[in-house]
Amino acid sequence: MMATGCGRRNGTRDLLTVMVLACAVGGAAAAAEGGVACDVPSVDHPTLGAAVVDVLCQQIVLASGTYPESVLVSRSLAIDGQSSSVTTLRGRLVVAGAGTVLTLGDLRLESGCDRTLQASGGATVDSRYVDVLSVSSAGCPPLQSGIFSSSFESGEISDWSERSEGATGGP
Repeated sequence: MMATGCGRRNGTRDLLTVMVLACAVGGAAAAAEGGVACDVPSVDHPTLGAAVVDVLCQQIVLASGTYPESVLVSRSLAIDGQSSSVTTLRGRLVVAGAGTVLTLGDLRLESGCDRTLQASGGATVDSRYVDVLSVSSAGCPPLQSGIFSSSFESGEISDWSERSEGATGGP
């Protein structure tokens, strides 16, 4: 009679146990990295901006269509469209922060903004099959996340700054 454990008699059960443990360890690693793919639009992420601010979204997959929004990305992630002929972000895409890496694929960026795609503060952008166009008729929607969400670019500061009478300091 064969011994139980790793012997042939229980080989199927042992293989199943190894597979379950491997899946559990792999799932724990993915959870530790915090990364999932998020579809846009969806119930949880109706806009690109909603997916960008969801820290669990490490890859954002845009369905075919046009997305009229400007977005600030301040963490590393990937944004993928279906192709540059059917997926368009119409607005500004700003990537900021040291070590932030934005990976773009299969989409078209167009806007009437001064800079349709901008990386600053040590951020980098990697892209494949991405068209970036300046189209004055496209307009320049305000950024939808971060400190720029209250019309910072236009000079409207009432939502983010208040100066009281008699304040001192500053220019």
